Amino acid sequence: MDNNVESNGPALKRLRAARACEMCRLKKNKCDELRPCTHCRNRKTECVYRGGANTMRSSRTTPEYVHQLEEQIKALSSALMASNTSRGVDLSNEQQNITGEAGVTDCTQPRPRSGDSSFTWCRAAYEVGVVNRHTHSSEFYGSSSSIAILAHVRRASAVEGREQPDDEEGLVSSLHNPAFSSSSPEALPSSAVEQYPAERLASVSHCRVFVDNFFATIHYIYPILAKPAFLEKCELVWAGKTSSLSQSFIALYYSILSLGALLRPREEGPIGGIEDLLWSRKFFDEARTRSNSSTITDLEMVQCHFYLAKVCQNALNLHWAYLQIGQAVRIALSIGINREPSLNCVKDPEVLKAESRTWWCLYFLETELAFSIGRPDTLGADIYHNRRYPITTGDALNDGRAPELLEPPQCAIIKHMVDISRLIRTICVNIYMSNLTLEKTIAVAAQIQQRIERWVETLPPELRPLTEVGQRRPLKAAMVPQYVKKQRLATTTRYHNLRILLFGRLLMKSSMAERASNAQLQEQIGKCLDSARLTIEIVYETFQHQDFFRTWFYNTTYTIFAASIILVYIFQAPPESEYDALSRQVETAIEILETMEESVVAAKAAKLIQTALISARERTTSFDPRNAQTTLAEWNFMPMNGLWGPFNMACDDPNADVRLQFSDFGVDCSLFDDIIEAMPP
Repeated sequence: MDNNVESNGPALKRLRAARACEMCRLKKNKCDELRPCTHCRNRKTECVYRGGANTMRSSRTTPEYVHQLEEQIKALSSALMASNTSRGVDLSNEQQNITGEAGVTDCTQPRPRSGDSSFTWCRAAYEVGVVNRHTHSSEFYGSSSSIAILAHVRRASAVEGREQPDDEEGLVSSLHNPAFSSSSPEALPSSAVEQYPAERLASVSHCRVFVDNFFATIHYIYPILAKPAFLEKCELVWAGKTSSLSQSFIALYYSILSLGALLRPREEGPIGGIEDLLWSRKFFDEARTRSNSSTITDLEMVQCHFYLAKVCQNALNLHWAYLQIGQAVRIALSIGINREPSLNCVKDPEVLKAESRTWWCLYFLETELAFSIGRPDTLGADIYHNRRYPITTGDALNDGRAPELLEPPQCAIIKHMVDISRLIRTICVNIYMSNLTLEKTIAVAAQIQQRIERWVETLPPELRPLTEVGQRRPLKAAMVPQYVKKQRLATTTRYHNLRILLFGRLLMKSSMAERASNAQLQEQIGKCLDSARLTIEIVYETFQHQDFFRTWFYNTTYTIFAASIILVYIFQAPPESEYDALSRQVETAIEILETMEESVVAAKAAKLIQTALISARERTTSFDPRNAQTTLAEWNFMPMNGLWGPFNMACDDPNADVRLQFSDFGVDCSLFDDIIEAMPP
């Protein structure tokens, strides 16, 4: 019966064996199909199988084959690590380093233990993430924040043995700024609330003043808006014909009023009996309320959040600025203005130009703002952004664009500012976020410096900064349009800030002895100090002669940063021949800050820097150069935490009002506890 079943059913075919390896097939050997097979293993030849779906059956894989694969993986991994290490030092690949892509730095090296080197990874900078007790908001400030350098000054000026507070939440909470941190009426003086009935914001004449001031100043640094088109819509608002305008434009309109009021020269007196700062705050709240209540995602909403971020930045509340600019980036990516439109796009040329201007200005501000408070930007890799830059009339880089797509000359600044932002990313990745030794960092910094100088060469002559102490511009340089002077001021301050950021880390992490034995390091420290001096001199001269500059409060951070860098160097006991000149530069910075009467932050910063300078003078007179082997970072005796160091927070401090104002910088200020305690009441 079984035989009948077998004869009646279909004949079962024997499964064909897998093909032999190439060597056994060639030699006509019987291959056992192992990997490698016995014949190949005995002859120490490569065992290769080709074709056949069954040739990779895991059941026939031997331990020897697995070991062979592991060895190959190790070899490839070693080659990849070596390649990354080489790329971490050699920054010759322009695109890769300018965008800060992964693999530029070598992160595979072990972190050195404390005491292994003066250039220690864990001593790099300050990071803090806490909850602000006043706003109940979580806030984070990282390694490249502007107050990090002041932290080093504070530690250097601290009295040895003094107990330091360690309450983490006291950091941001004690530095809370009630003048610009709440949209509630309680945040404003009662008199201001009485002058601001809900049904009235400002008369048409008042609004014209604020709008005109905006277009005469900050607009030339971020030329996003087309002035004629914007003013045409403003006329509709002032005429009460808003039905044809979108809610996003109304929000944008109030953001422009806020920024225009904030930056208005104070010499012209209050408008309507109300101070400009109060006007600015009221317009800011109105713009934010309208933008938050709207679900529209369009170009004007992106621009609204951009200018709200600028208001926060100039009000020295960088935490809010970061939130606003992040929202602008998200909306911009959502509506695709970072992408070049398709060939069959039917958008109006004016809209296409506005999208390009908006995106690249947004790109720059996001990068600069994120780095200034030590947070990551949200732009992603540059490969996502293929939008063409704005091209101006007569530009040599014109890519054949139609005449109606060309921009006026003042828009040429956009491309130059984007180049700065990419240099910022390069410094962030290769200097602040890398784990390189001092020697490698010196080499990387030198190559980045070369890239910065190449950027200067790409600038038109009228926009190039003075790069050395003692340089003077020809008198003819004064015979340029006002917008050129403002743009030149922007490129100059940012150029020197780049050099301070680039070489300042080396200043803080190297000893006098290391510099004495390394000519290149000594030269880099000199460039850092030169840029700090020039920053103070440029701000002083501009503040003295240009009334518009006196309300650009964000320049306060450049002044404080430059003065702090010089103080760091003074604490390291420089040669006596340098000391007097350096002290005078710090005193000039103090004078600048004291003159900014409207900014409580600047006034308190001046006191802190003055206290630190006095401490530096006292310490320098008793300093023994023979003991100058330690770096400033090593003077700190507390455990390190994060990239930049210890968390020195203050809580229930009677001098909290002093540190309170420094929260406007968006960074930790309990770092100055010792200086504050030494301040007179």
